Amino acid sequence: METLIYLLVGLFGIVFSVNPQLIKSSRVFFLCWLFAYLVLVVIVRRNFDVDIGTYAKEMESINFSFYYITEPVVWLGQSHLYALTENPYLVFIFFDFMVALFLYFALANFNSPKWAFFSVLLFFPVVLGMQNIYRQWVASVIFLYSFSLFWTDRAGVRSYGALFASILTHNSAAIFLPALFSRLSGAKYLFFFGVLILSFFAIFFGKDFKSTANTGADLEFAYLILFGFLLAITVLLDRAKIKISRLREYRLFATLFLLVGCGVLSLSSAIAERLAMFSLIIAYPILADIIEDRFQEVAVMRIVFLTAGFVPIWIFGLADIFL
Repeated sequence: METLIYLLVGLFGIVFSVNPQLIKSSRVFFLCWLFAYLVLVVIVRRNFDVDIGTYAKEMESINFSFYYITEPVVWLGQSHLYALTENPYLVFIFFDFMVALFLYFALANFNSPKWAFFSVLLFFPVVLGMQNIYRQWVASVIFLYSFSLFWTDRAGVRSYGALFASILTHNSAAIFLPALFSRLSGAKYLFFFGVLILSFFAIFFGKDFKSTANTGADLEFAYLILFGFLLAITVLLDRAKIKISRLREYRLFATLFLLVGCGVLSLSSAIAERLAMFSLIIAYPILADIIEDRFQEVAVMRIVFLTAGFVPIWIFGLADIFL
């Protein structure tokens, strides 16, 4: 059943790839997308896998120890909701709904094409995050919303509020502060460089991060190669020309490459992979916008990009999450 709903989401993405103006009203499009998303999560949440089952159990026995207080958004938030509903399924549906709002408005801030709203739901870090590395997934989507405001020069109370909410969901979100400031230039670039150095130290001393679950394969170097490829493909998509107008994209991908590289060299395979998946969620809307800008009239390239994000689920034997 889950396979079918993901295929339907992909079909929606293909339809909007071919006909972006199928729904012109942004409000109607939002309602259609939200409906598709909620159908997806209602089906996905029917059965709890090991990771989600752990969260369901923790809802009943949560306490105010230091472990939970440092990351209270999910731990304590779900515990309080469970106390009201006594139903973990409803708690997850509520949290998934809130994540949907952050995700939609993040992409809207980027002015992402309509097909990207569906393709991101097929993107393997999102698929795995929703079902396997839950807290990091929630944190990465909230962080993406904050990042979307910084990227579009609208940093303010909302962006900083979302940033702190992301860190209080999963403390590792603080490592990605350099991504927020990667577009700075001139004298402000020194601030970005300082934050980047602090993130390197945080990664190096992050060997004792609490969560160690991974995908079941040691893929950290594959992720590092992937980020190197993102840098190269950004140039290649512009006919192998380095454009000044793409300077902030180059900086962003280089920043994420350095963060992932530092993680690969100093952290365990499991943690390095999680660091890379967080980075990929940050990069995804930027990649979608580059594809849309370069291939506005070539629907097949949108479809290729849409499906490419889902391919690793099958290549690396992860399809059992649908069973």
